[in-house]
Amino acid sequence: MNTRATLALALVVGSVLCAVWAVDASRAHAQAAPASLDIAGLVDRHLEEAWRRDAISPAPPSSDSEFLRRVYLDVVGEPPTRAQASAFLADTAPNKRARLIDRLLEDPRFGEHLADRWTAILARRGGDEAQTGGRDLLAVWLAAQFNANAGFARIMEQLITATGPISENPAAAYYVLMGQPRPATADMAGQTLKHFAGIQIQCAQCHDHPYQPAWTQETFGGIAGFFNALDIRYDFTVQPLNPTISDQPLPAPKLLEAYLKNRALDAEARNRAEEMLRYRQPRLPGDKPVKTQAVEFYRPMLYRWLVAPENRTARQYLANRFWSFLFGTAFVSPVDDFNAFNKPAHPALLDALADAFAARGYDVKALYRGLLNSRAYQLSSAGRPANAQPWHFASYPVRQLTPEQFFASFFVLAPGDAFVR
Repeated sequence: MNTRATLALALVVGSVLCAVWAVDASRAHAQAAPASLDIAGLVDRHLEEAWRRDAISPAPPSSDSEFLRRVYLDVVGEPPTRAQASAFLADTAPNKRARLIDRLLEDPRFGEHLADRWTAILARRGGDEAQTGGRDLLAVWLAAQFNANAGFARIMEQLITATGPISENPAAAYYVLMGQPRPATADMAGQTLKHFAGIQIQCAQCHDHPYQPAWTQETFGGIAGFFNALDIRYDFTVQPLNPTISDQPLPAPKLLEAYLKNRALDAEARNRAEEMLRYRQPRLPGDKPVKTQAVEFYRPMLYRWLVAPENRTARQYLANRFWSFLFGTAFVSPVDDFNAFNKPAHPALLDALADAFAARGYDVKALYRGLLNSRAYQLSSAGRPANAQPWHFASYPVRQLTPEQFFASFFVLAPGDAFVR
């Protein structure tokens, strides 16, 4: 936390800039209640219909103490203090749960906790990439975005299209953290679609996808082409290293072919030149190759395809991912493996949540507020019906803490003041 607090000082300007993209606070508050109630209502309608269909009697509502611990851990990443627990349990207002949810969603720890969850998805732990400090920069930047309630589509756009040094644009650390000195073009394509669309296309690098006929080697090459021009330069005169992301024009094919004839090339240079030839023509699935040579437009084009209205998979995946944060079990599992053979539980509910999320500008707080206020989220974890499967969501699942939640719990519950802890 100390490292992140220090890095946060360097991101004050960035936080101000991200507010330009945030939803106006007063307008968002006015719209959040009905929008969130709609989400809670659609969750309850779909699940209650499934319970009736399968003759399942769901678990009783959670006790106040059970709900309190759960919602604190899920929203701010740590349990309540003794004073906070005592105040909530003594409160007799009928709407105290909804008021607590609203308060926690405005707590700065909300963004920090979600940043922890997404940093673990977007960036591997350890490795040479740690020399850049990029992981902490990315986490602090993500926390600022979530707390400012920038729509997740905007967060995706900044990550996918990032340029510049990571000290000035921490979103650029996304690519740096994929590997040094530069991640393979194929890896960037595979990781980006997995992270933001839940599509595992990596195997199509070598052969046509066994489960998705549309994902051929040719299709994979077209997606990889959008990353072919991405370049990473390092400033080795500073510590930590300060990588810079940019898009560089690709050399002419004949020049590359002549370059490859040089027997003195090391393996890294040879692989990069071969990538430039192999993934030369960006192409969206089912579309013609991109003709423009203006490489700075490549990654923005891919982002627009991901969030296009006709591309349902990306928003379904995002709804599935955020649901898994709060309910443990996802509609599609593994959570990032959408394919024709991996059918979702409650497909109509997943569709409805995905559409509601997109229609509200990918507003994460509105989605969370709706899910947290649902009957399903507030069921007890005790008394799971004998005839219910986990995907029925007829009782709340008992879940392990994340590493961050585990250590945060020690800090909250340890005796003494903050300095001692």
